[in-house]
Amino acid sequence: KSNAGGMLKSYLDNIPALADHVIDYVVASHDDTDHYGGLDSILSNGYSAGTVYNCCGTNYGSFGRGVAIIVGNSVDLGGGANVLCVVANGTLINGQTFSTSEENNQSIGLLITYGNFHYLTAGDMERVGERPRGNA
Repeated sequence: KSNAGGMLKSYLDNIPALADHVIDYVVASHDDTDHYGGLDSILSNGYSAGTVYNCCGTNYGSFGRGVAIIVGNSVDLGGGANVLCVVANGTLINGQTFSTSEENNQSIGLLITYGNFHYLTAGDMERVGERPRGNA
């Protein structure tokens, strides 16, 4: 949420690993202010990001930051943690595509793994994007 920036900043300020106020990776799931507003506030008020990903590249709506994430992009976060982009802007990792006429379907989907822990997040993807997901 756009009004969550202050609360998020207070939280981040208390994380020792972020004492330098640099976040290595940031992902804006899609171009709705309820998904990037707090992030926008953080990046405008004292924090920077090494890499900012979004779903759609340099013409990314009102957020206007970062580069388009590539489906299949894998980031080793160290210590056994990894993030894999399994869907972005209507394209799934298995090659299937779906309509992005509804802005929510531009959402980025990430598979986050750490040891035996697996977490899939997909922004605000609608049913049309969830249906053809297949095997990632």
